[in-house]
Amino acid sequence: NFDINKVNLRKLFFYYPIFQSGKISKKINGNIKVFIKNVDSLFGKFKDTKMVVNLENGDIKIKNLSTKLRDDSDIRSNIFFLFNSKKPRIEFNTYFSSEDTVKFMRKFGVYDFKEKKTFVFIEGSLDIKSKKINLTKISNRNNNQIFSRNDMKRLENSFNENILNEGVLGLFDFFKVKKFFKEIN
Repeated sequence: NFDINKVNLRKLFFYYPIFQSGKISKKINGNIKVFIKNVDSLFGKFKDTKMVVNLENGDIKIKNLSTKLRDDSDIRSNIFFLFNSKKPRIEFNTYFSSEDTVKFMRKFGVYDFKEKKTFVFIEGSLDIKSKKINLTKISNRNNNQIFSRNDMKRLENSFNENILNEGVLGLFDFFKVKKFFKEIN
């Protein structure tokens, strides 16, 4: 069990570039329950982050991740870093909900967002070597698909061009994410 008071994500991932090497020792195996009171990121502070980290034969599986964001928003997710294969990839499913999406989206320079409350489920994978995302599902609270396949392809292309163009660490670059949100809006 780890109880951590504060973490700076940007510094953590730039000083320990696990995403660039895509390797972790296969000898490290086990489960770690993690609670982080405050996480500093370019997107603001995350509070009360909880997760179970499973290390298994070179793969890292983050299960039951939950965190509170600003503006009455939160994220629940499962993220699997599968490095122990010929094609290292990240598989994910994420629930995002916000009680004040208009205020939340302003941080990303999107000022004409119409929905007050939002609930989105996103599922997909990210190929680390080819730097491409593949979205398999984007749905709302009622499990109805939000985007057509053509719209999802457009989102994937924009995400790849704006965020993943230099690698997976683009996920932690606020300005790249902001550019992506402005382009898709």
